[in-house]
Amino acid sequence: MFAHDSQVVHRTRSPLVALERHRLELDPGVLSTARHELLAGEEAGTDFRLGFLLGVEAEAGRHPACLRLSRKLQEQTLCPLEEADGISFGLSFLKLAIGDPPAEREGPLYEGPHLDSHPGLTESVELLRLLLNLSVHPRRFLFATNDRWGLEAAGVPYGRREFAPLALPAGSETRVVGIPGRTETSVYGLKFLASVVPHVGLNDPPEHFLASFESLVDLGTTE
Repeated sequence: MFAHDSQVVHRTRSPLVALERHRLELDPGVLSTARHELLAGEEAGTDFRLGFLLGVEAEAGRHPACLRLSRKLQEQTLCPLEEADGISFGLSFLKLAIGDPPAEREGPLYEGPHLDSHPGLTESVELLRLLLNLSVHPRRFLFATNDRWGLEAAGVPYGRREFAPLALPAGSETRVVGIPGRTETSVYGLKFLASVVPHVGLNDPPEHFLASFESLVDLGTTE
């Protein structure tokens, strides 16, 4: 589930957050066309532009470049893991934000720590996420060191199968890790248990461009 060459950033009972580097060969045209698709409908030259595409809403007729990019990323970063551990990842979202987001457009840019929910979560099944930084600019990621089991022991409510606001206990420790920007030959990603680790991405200008993939994993059978 976590590659042996991952740089583990945080662990409690098992690795929970790990920074990874993947070799990546992409035609630059795939990235530029995907960016254009994501920003369709956004006015060029404005102070802030946002493109957000959920994987379940991606359509071959409307988002061919985004789907082509998703397949290339999955082939080069996830297929080896899927084959080794017998798990299957799907595209969660693509997100491109340029500029400094105004408060009224926070939506998917909300900067509050949260736990991801999913209808398939159980007491042993969690959501594993790989967040790839497709921008040449670094991306900052904030996470809390207390996991969902610690929150539960402290009586803090949180969502599992549907989203619920999360209020971290007073004095909770948070850390920030940077995901380096994409190079000509590699892409960096953060792999983490998104339903276990309270987390949020920080919206630093000039832009961020992310691809997120997710998989349900049974911690009782997957190491």
